[in-house]
Amino acid sequence: MSIIKYLKRIWYIDYLIRRKATGNITSLAKKLSLSKRATFLYLSEMKELGFPIQYGSDCDCYYYNENGKIVNSLFVKDGNQQNDHKLGKILSKDEYNKTLGGKSPSYFHNIIEPPITLHVYFS
Repeated sequence: MSIIKYLKRIWYIDYLIRRKATGNITSLAKKLSLSKRATFLYLSEMKELGFPIQYGSDCDCYYYNENGKIVNSLFVKDGNQQNDHKLGKILSKDEYNKTLGGKSPSYFHNIIEPPITLHVYFS
């Protein structure tokens, strides 16, 4: 699956959760055109990324138990210091090479740690 399709699904799930429009797992799976198992995997991965997802039997839906938002961009321009604290640590080329055992292509200058991570902040 392409990363763009994966991210769009996460953003759509986030949208449904914020509106408390997920319904139960069967309903959510149908809205996503996925199996229940695949839907559980998405929710599990989102939880690993820091989304505080809970299921409420009273509303029969998934919801966030903390306030926060998903970050809209995976790329931050160099020198944009006001966003550095929001997006997590920016790795230098040398730090990134150490992380991947020196296998990084030379055209990577700065990236967000880890390379493909949604940074989610809840207060």
